[in-house]
Amino acid sequence: MHTDTNGPARTDVSPFDAGRVPCAQGGEDHWSARWLMVQMGYPTWQHFEPVVERAKVAAHNQGFNVRTLFTVNREKSGGRPRTDYLLTRFAAYLVAMNGDPRKTEVAAAQSYFAVKTREAEIARPVEMTREELLARAVLEADVAIRELKPKAERYDRFLAAEGDWSVSETAGVIQRAGAVIGERRLFDYLDENKWTFRDGKNKWRATQYAKERGWVSEKPQGSWVDPETGATHLRTPQVRITAKGADRLVGLLTGRTA
Repeated sequence: MHTDTNGPARTDVSPFDAGRVPCAQGGEDHWSARWLMVQMGYPTWQHFEPVVERAKVAAHNQGFNVRTLFTVNREKSGGRPRTDYLLTRFAAYLVAMNGDPRKTEVAAAQSYFAVKTREAEIARPVEMTREELLARAVLEADVAIRELKPKAERYDRFLAAEGDWSVSETAGVIQRAGAVIGERRLFDYLDENKWTFRDGKNKWRATQYAKERGWVSEKPQGSWVDPETGATHLRTPQVRITAKGADRLVGLLTGRTA
């Protein structure tokens, strides 16, 4: 309950208002990702971090500066520093939209940040930021959202087939499921999550970690003969994403799975 010294007590204040971190220069408020994690009903950072990562991917694919929207904040608590993010209103909105829609807490967060984004748009129509302009487009994209359903169904049929795919093909699979990501960005994401790495020749290789979990494989690419020495050399194998791996990537990048 919020008490106004100039009037009666208010009972309509959202719990998400309590987590606002005012900007020292009088700019827009921010929210702690770890504080938001609790409010959205996630028990641990391990469960919540994929939600934040999906929100960052969404921001990146729209051309925004992720570091500006998601400011890294290292928390020191006497032990190992914990990673947190200071989220702008738009970043918090993206995080809420990428949460598990089955959670009532997530639905509450989506409603709150959608309304706040809309209020900011109406209050400052001339001074709207790029983030607020995009948020308005997102809020008015009901038709586009409905169009994602047949794409997801086509993805399910595609994934039901046996085999594996190159990273480029997998990016197409993920796009069929409703996310926007290209081959280069997907390679970066795989590297960040320890699915791939660069070898001594700066070529992409699959990690043992990801291979043991059945997410990736490597396809031999044959060999070539050095015309000067006559020595035979094996070509670098191609990284392939299995059906199991593609399904996991879709879950991480679109929020279709828990």
